[in-house]
Amino acid sequence: MVPAGLWKVQLQTTQGSCHAQVRAQSEIQVFYGFTTEANGDFPELYANSLS
Repeated sequence: MVPAGLWKVQLQTTQGSCHAQVRAQSEIQVFYGFTTEANGDFPELYANSLS
């Protein structure tokens, strides 16, 4: 079992596309989004693919 909390994932590619798959281990509602700050309260639905 993975502990509850804030989890950070960093992906990087030098060529081509990049894909990540995340799965929840329980029926607790999971919210996802992309932000440049760990404590950001307003995540974006899509990552900035040009950054």
